[in-house]
Amino acid sequence: MLEAAGAAFIAVHGRTREQNGQKTGLADWEQIKAVKSAVSIPVIANGNILYFEDIEKCLRATKADAVMSAEPHLYNPALFSGQQPCVFQVCLEYLDLVKTYPCPLSFVRGHLFKVLRNTILVKSFPGHLIWNPVL
Repeated sequence: MLEAAGAAFIAVHGRTREQNGQKTGLADWEQIKAVKSAVSIPVIANGNILYFEDIEKCLRATKADAVMSAEPHLYNPALFSGQQPCVFQVCLEYLDLVKTYPCPLSFVRGHLFKVLRNTILVKSFPGHLIWNPVL
């Protein structure tokens, strides 16, 4: 139907409408593969792309032409580069962008929280911080 209407490509998330919030679950790559086999236009797969290695896995499993990802980029903006830049450098670059393109402080706080989530682990007793060695 979309192809017949002139769509140039289709992006398929691979999750049902009910899979949201706490009930997100895994995307069904088989459903994306079924869509790909049913159309002749490019298909972009979306869902379960958490790590750089997942890109190739998804492309192989779904036969999709490309992948996209949203939320995991909030945790690792360099996801598609295959690199793990220093999170503090990522935060500084992000803050420079915020200066140029202002947005609500709640957005900034949320983004920084996600980027920094694995950076500092607080022990159950006060005064003890453990820094992530990946930095």
